[in-house]
Amino acid sequence: KRGCNKYVKGDKLRRGRVYCKTHDKTRMSLPSLVYLLEIESKGFIFLKLGFSLDLDKRIVGYKLAEGSRVIKLAEIKTANGFIANKLENSVHDKFTAHNLDKSLMLNYMISGYTECYPFILKDEILAELHKVKELKDLYNG
Repeated sequence: KRGCNKYVKGDKLRRGRVYCKTHDKTRMSLPSLVYLLEIESKGFIFLKLGFSLDLDKRIVGYKLAEGSRVIKLAEIKTANGFIANKLENSVHDKFTAHNLDKSLMLNYMISGYTECYPFILKDEILAELHKVKELKDLYNG
């Protein structure tokens, strides 16, 4: 569309999942951020790593138990969701062996229970996010 040429797999075309990174505005093409949260829910403290267009809205979407406490430990702004997703995944790759189990996390949140980590990893994950931010800044000026 609009003069763009792109190879599209048939299944994406059938499902209507065709968009142009240059012309279409999607959650992936808009400015985004990578974040690390400290969450206390029902007396359990854990970390949540993710990316979002709107962090406050995303936190509400977790459907945490009433009285939960959320502290924003780190936020890295990016030009778009594609970059945020890559940065987030680069951090997840280093800590995936430490992911908290889904069955445990469902006790504390209805959505977003993946990509949660033990609180004891706070300093290590923050250090990794700092490295990722430095690289992002180096390549993005």
